[in-house]
Amino acid sequence: MEYLNKTQIKTFLPFFLGFFLSFSLIAYKFFFFNLTLDPSFESLDYIRPAKVFFETQSFELFLESLRARGPTYPLLISFLFKIFGENTFISILFFQSILNGLLVHCFIKIKNIFFKDYFYLSLIIIVFNLNILLASTTILPDFLLLFFLTNGIYFYLKFFKKKGKLNLIIGNIFFGLAFITKPVGILLPFFLFLALIIFFIFQKKVNIYNKILLSLSPLLIIYLIASPVYTYHYKESGVLSFSFHKGGHLLHGVYPCLSNKWGCGQKNKIAREKAKKIAKDVEDNFFKNKYKILNSDFDKENFIDTMQISQIHEKEAFKLIKEIKTTQIIQSAFFSYMKLTFHTSLIGFIDLHNINYDKYKITSNFNKITFIWLVGQIALIISRFFQIYGIFYYLKSNKKNSYSIIFLLLICIAFLIPALSIGNYRYRLPIEIILSLLTILGVRKFIKNHL
Repeated sequence: MEYLNKTQIKTFLPFFLGFFLSFSLIAYKFFFFNLTLDPSFESLDYIRPAKVFFETQSFELFLESLRARGPTYPLLISFLFKIFGENTFISILFFQSILNGLLVHCFIKIKNIFFKDYFYLSLIIIVFNLNILLASTTILPDFLLLFFLTNGIYFYLKFFKKKGKLNLIIGNIFFGLAFITKPVGILLPFFLFLALIIFFIFQKKVNIYNKILLSLSPLLIIYLIASPVYTYHYKESGVLSFSFHKGGHLLHGVYPCLSNKWGCGQKNKIAREKAKKIAKDVEDNFFKNKYKILNSDFDKENFIDTMQISQIHEKEAFKLIKEIKTTQIIQSAFFSYMKLTFHTSLIGFIDLHNINYDKYKITSNFNKITFIWLVGQIALIISRFFQIYGIFYYLKSNKKNSYSIIFLLLICIAFLIPALSIGNYRYRLPIEIILSLLTILGVRKFIKNHL
């Protein structure tokens, strides 16, 4: 009987371990909690348009049914319905467990661009990233977004090392798919453009025309991929926007959170009620001016009205945010980002068992759940130390990889800005691959320098 050698093990183990852990958690949630479809998430907002496309094969009806959600995840679900049928959602989760295996495999390949050693430590860090693992078991586009981002990062890093134009084009295609998966990547094309500008400034062998064209390539390719969505929205509503969620998010999410001294956590109650009142006034005035109706319930199924009202909400939100003191905004944003980056995703596993935070809060009720939470919190804080250590070391003394580190940091910034004031660990999912990579870079350098 022939056994796998070390090279073969390192080739196949990441995929199978990623797949196995994700599928095992899916099975655990299904058999113990009957949680194929978690009612606490907006999964049905993606399943409904998938069914529309599955039943009609009409892109126009599909785009209309999206309600300004990203199209890639519902299209994927529709494809899975064709293969497995539309009466079971377990096929979606099974496919995501396969994607988790591929994601872990791709992460190891990204790590190998920097160095070949520390395989098993890298594997442990990525497969036990609980935020990623939880996302792979939930019917939401977050995990597909992360999968596309991971592949985009891989091909960009290959481009920085080998400068093959094909790597850049493929990377831009993956980033384009990520862009139309969920609107959290709205700033991504511009930060990719900035990363390439910085890279090409120091590339003397590349002529100026190629520098300009290649730097513009993420903007050109990503917006070309997203153009059907923008075109449809503009054609139907007169608003050139990818999503109508921006206005509501700014008015009901960002503004009340920035009004809270310590960020979210909890929204400022006064600001929240003020936002609700302004939203109602906006809707009443909109219907009065457009339909000559004084009192009307806002029909959220009316796509044109929803897009136009969202645009007004956005303007009102910026007016309110301008009224907040600059020091208050800075303080609120700081504490929100602290919560976003330093809250352990173990909370998600604890929530799965319907255990309220008050039952394991360290100040009032120290028990075994508190201990498990505390271990997760300490592990997260230690990982943040190694990430910072790795960043400073590579930027200071490793010029060969400095462009890659700058690129990774710019990707993080592109996703952190839209998460302004939202102190929830789920919002850091798009950058978890980068954080895991920075952890192993920092651990490796710390061991080499100090042990």
